[in-house]
Amino acid sequence: MSGKRSYTVPVLLLIMIVMAILLVLSYSKLLLTQQAQNGDAGQRLAERYNYALIFADRLKRGTESLLSDDAMASRLQAKAWLGEAAALKDEVAVLLAEADRRVSGQALAEALVPYVEAMTKLSGEEDGWLVSVASHEGPLEQAEAGALQIVHDGAVRMQEALKQYRPPTGIAGYRRMAAGEEWTAHAVAAGQELIGMAGQLERLR
Repeated sequence: MSGKRSYTVPVLLLIMIVMAILLVLSYSKLLLTQQAQNGDAGQRLAERYNYALIFADRLKRGTESLLSDDAMASRLQAKAWLGEAAALKDEVAVLLAEADRRVSGQALAEALVPYVEAMTKLSGEEDGWLVSVASHEGPLEQAEAGALQIVHDGAVRMQEALKQYRPPTGIAGYRRMAAGEEWTAHAVAAGQELIGMAGQLERLR
């Protein structure tokens, strides 16, 4: 019996050591997987934040060009800028809704609704109201000029809010962005400017 007992304790210790090693390895693998997922999520957020910066810049440039010059060359350039902004609207809406969700606690689908509605009021369902303004010949109508000024001023404020944060380019920065550090307040502020801009346009109709 004493011989059996002398083998039992070392075997149990060995089993416990192997189990502890396996647990540490499993936890390390899980941690690495989570870090990789956070890095990927942060990278997507950084890309969308850059899209939002481009969106605001192209809105500002396009409306500024239309308001300042009736020349056909200027209109074509304005149309190109506004077309670039329209192409980014879905990605930008998702970014703004994600920031809103993190602050308000809403579900993403619920947070997304006002931003999609604002984008629709801004650009329309098909080619887009802004692009159509840039396409017609002749001087701007008074209502068009007023609407363009609203969009221009709102785009400037969006850009100012978004420029308060510089999107990361490295994995550590992506992880911080995925955690929601620093950027959400600036994106929420930009989102409120977008919603306010759309509301002003709606009241003009």
